[in-house]
Amino acid sequence: MAKKRVERGLGSQMSRRSFCAATAGLVGAASARAALGGIALTPSGPVLDTPKIIGPIPTAEGNRPYASTLQPGSYTAELMHQFDYVEEEYFLSGHANIYGPGIKLATAVKAPGPNALEVQNIKPLASIFEPAMPYTTRLLMIRPRDNSRFSGRVHAYPFHNKAAKISAEFGLMRNGDAILSVECCSGTRDGKMEEPSGGIAQLHMVNLSRYRDLYLSYADPLAWPDLKPGALAHAMATMDYSRTDVSPEVVVYTQEAYRSYAQGPDILTQVAHALRSNNPSFPFENRVKYLFSYGASGGSTMLQAYIDYHHNVGMTSDGKPPFDGYLALVAILPENRPNNAVLAMLESEQEAKTGFITHRVIPSDSDNPRFRFYELPSTGHLVSAPILPTGQGPAGTDMPSSALGAGSPTGGPPPGVVPYDKINMPLVWGVWENMYDWIEKGIPMPHAKPITIDPQQPDGIARDQYGNAKGGIRTPWVEVPNASYFSRLSRNDPLRAGMRPFDEAQMTKLYGSRKRYVQLVNQHIDQLIRDRWIRSEDAPLMRLKS
Repeated sequence: MAKKRVERGLGSQMSRRSFCAATAGLVGAASARAALGGIALTPSGPVLDTPKIIGPIPTAEGNRPYASTLQPGSYTAELMHQFDYVEEEYFLSGHANIYGPGIKLATAVKAPGPNALEVQNIKPLASIFEPAMPYTTRLLMIRPRDNSRFSGRVHAYPFHNKAAKISAEFGLMRNGDAILSVECCSGTRDGKMEEPSGGIAQLHMVNLSRYRDLYLSYADPLAWPDLKPGALAHAMATMDYSRTDVSPEVVVYTQEAYRSYAQGPDILTQVAHALRSNNPSFPFENRVKYLFSYGASGGSTMLQAYIDYHHNVGMTSDGKPPFDGYLALVAILPENRPNNAVLAMLESEQEAKTGFITHRVIPSDSDNPRFRFYELPSTGHLVSAPILPTGQGPAGTDMPSSALGAGSPTGGPPPGVVPYDKINMPLVWGVWENMYDWIEKGIPMPHAKPITIDPQQPDGIARDQYGNAKGGIRTPWVEVPNASYFSRLSRNDPLRAGMRPFDEAQMTKLYGSRKRYVQLVNQHIDQLIRDRWIRSEDAPLMRLKS
């Protein structure tokens, strides 16, 4: 076996906000791909050996899992109490291939236009660069305390490389689903010194006594076309997070994000196989029936590559897929459709604008393979306002308060524009529920038209008389508007949407009275229930009161 190389490190963190803004520019960028001589997975294939699983790891005051859902006073702690869930951490040890780009450096080509080599063109994590290297990592799980309440569904996904937060969501926990996340990131480098941060590096920094034995084998930056020494530091210093296209800096940084997930594909498949086989190290007592995976924004980085290059070669010995369904939220769309699984994509208006700028071809829905593509008009990269006034939003949509780093844009919102205040998470949960129905009952997920494109508009989006986007899943906020919406609040807050509320005179002209406005909004919510976009039990989160 090759000499063991271990990737460790402590360093400054790039905020999740910064990373999301950077990777948001990549969404939809796959449209201008060149024809390349790609390298397929080598005949040795993925490492599917069962890892050694230890846990639950004991906890004590001052020595609890990093990013615990049980932080006193937090929204997730309230959900854990409400649904009587427990939190457990496990350590996994085994061997996994180190993956890199799927083309030879000599074949790397420049994409059309002013941008550098598109990340998708290099087929990230598609080729084995070093086989069967050792790792030890962690898994954080939440599940019903009483197994009789367990639904049989497990949502297993890779942690975001900069925000190790588990997806403790009302829409999943109310069903009794188990949710777990696997640390697949060694530590994405950033800053002037290109120091590893996030992932394993972050765990070492926050609690070395608990996590000192965790490591992922080293993935060489020189295996990637644009990660020569100093290139990442330059990209970080010059990044403009307000750009909506795919800048060269984003290309460099996203290659680094993929690099830090180099062992992730095999680790995720091994976890899926352990769950499929009802491995006794897990507490489910042979009750696991269905597996799902998920990624939002930067958290979808590895998931996209996994679906493209690893799902189809990760089947179990009896032919079952590693996962039955995938949800990619404001994410990079995979090129391939996973065998024997459902893939659903949900985008905001901001991603639709990026797709227009990068000449993306809007993908078509299909029933075989099972795929659905959805867009939410008048939303930003964070598709929903926080459910709670504390500012703690659901997984994949939370807005951290940390400031942007070097190279950040400046500038507040236009006059009269305020942060988006509409709750859309019931629509996200509706996607999950419809996916369950397709997999478990054979009822196909509904279709929706994409956001309407108008090439004559500067951002490519067709708009109504209020400036709001046409097409997409028609929320009450665009069908019965009380504001004009902007998919970015401002240059220095590029992930949230903004809105310019109508004044009282305009509301009176449109609806006559507040009572009539509320009635029309709630009638449209009733239609969303009938059309299977939201569940009736979630409607109160969106309904208005007179």
